[in-house]
Amino acid sequence: MAFSGPIDKQLNHEVEGMLKRFPDGLLPIVSLGEPVLRAEWQEYTGQLSSKTLAKLIKAMRKTMLEAPGVGLAAPQIGLPLAFAVVEDHVVDLSDLDAQDYQSDSSLDANSSSAAGSDADEAFDAEDYDEDYDEDYEDEDYDGEELDMLTPQNDPREVAEFPFHVIINPVYKPIGEKTASFYEGCLSMPGYQAVRKRWLDIEATWYDEKGMKHSENLHGWPARIFQHETDHLSGEVYIDKAETRSLATDENLGELWWDPRLMNEARATLGF
Repeated sequence: MAFSGPIDKQLNHEVEGMLKRFPDGLLPIVSLGEPVLRAEWQEYTGQLSSKTLAKLIKAMRKTMLEAPGVGLAAPQIGLPLAFAVVEDHVVDLSDLDAQDYQSDSSLDANSSSAAGSDADEAFDAEDYDEDYDEDYEDEDYDGEELDMLTPQNDPREVAEFPFHVIINPVYKPIGEKTASFYEGCLSMPGYQAVRKRWLDIEATWYDEKGMKHSENLHGWPARIFQHETDHLSGEVYIDKAETRSLATDENLGELWWDPRLMNEARATLGF
């Protein structure tokens, strides 16, 4: 079923104007500090014409992939509307070494998957299972030289996540298990930090045609969905990240590129 709300002619005109200003389809991504990234989302009810929405989605996908990223929310291009695009793929590792794999494996990078509750609801640290998280992180690391990182031994549980438009998305945790890994954000380029998130979620959203979807997501796809949905409630991943883990992309690539080193990073950086 299609969205039934009336078209917001002014907003539709503004979006069309933005798309015309960037005919190559690469939209500017707003940076942390812009008020739109902290604004409460507006439920999408059909404020844009189907033609304008289709063009916007195409441009958002191109912008996300070129960034590169695995998700891009409407507030990140200046629109306080409740939708985002997500996409992540399993990459061919035959031509990658371990560090190349990791460099393509953050929420700030495309093709990460061996390859980025109600949106208004916040989860406090007390809600997380601390004992599980300690066991879950880099459980195979024993101080010996690690084998090459692959999709099969990546503790983030990366997986194929085809392109989706997620409109009015919400999620809720399934169970109490969590996982903590580095992630980044296209609105805060150059840095990444460790963020604890639910390992399994029930994700619900509408597609661009107004069809409702519900799916249980696990591991890295669940993290991407949570990251992008949180954007729509004015939350950025760094708000609840382990701030002592904050690292430049360069230092992350040199020191903590392997997600199996999470406990070592925690002990060394003190988070």
